[in-house]
Amino acid sequence: MKTECTSRLAFLNPPLLVGFALYAAGLILALAPVSNAAAGDRVAAELSQSPPPQPSGRWRVTGDLGTARFSHTATLLPNRQVLVAGGFSDDPFGYLASAELYDPATGMWTDTGSMANGRYSHTATLLPNGQVLAAGGNSPGSAEVYDPPIGSWTATNRLKPARSRHTATLLGNSNVLVSGGAWGLGILARAQLYKSAPEVVEVQEPGIGQR
Repeated sequence: MKTECTSRLAFLNPPLLVGFALYAAGLILALAPVSNAAAGDRVAAELSQSPPPQPSGRWRVTGDLGTARFSHTATLLPNRQVLVAGGFSDDPFGYLASAELYDPATGMWTDTGSMANGRYSHTATLLPNGQVLAAGGNSPGSAEVYDPPIGSWTATNRLKPARSRHTATLLGNSNVLVSGGAWGLGILARAQLYKSAPEVVEVQEPGIGQR
């Protein structure tokens, strides 16, 4: 019995308890950098998986169009310039045949060749060969192709039927699908394909308001 009591007293000896406490504290401090490093690695991994912050968009003033216009088209060319064609103007009043080129390097506009027909609410489609097809609009079914190297327009086959406010979509086979729109009081359900041959092939589809 006396031996058991002595063993318990030895275990509860204050110097022994202090030594044990110091040993435990040292062990915790030794492991702390490892734990912090692991936590840092987890945070870095989470940040690497997060999408990078997106810069906020900003607008800046650039050069003015030579002719004020609306309901025109704007087409980015392979040389990074922007072709603006047609539209409607209050001064001079009426629909426009003129076209302008915007150079983002200088912020300036320069005149280029005019279309044979003034038009607005038309479409402009960049073709694989770098030319631009302007089709329809208020001009009765006419279509023209712009050639950037020479800065001029060439008439191509007409739309059948005439249409404005339609869509024009470049397809994978280099054809352009023109669909929908309106003409006069009718809403169109017909679609057409423009082939860079050039050739216009009409595809008729039944629909309400078809003309």
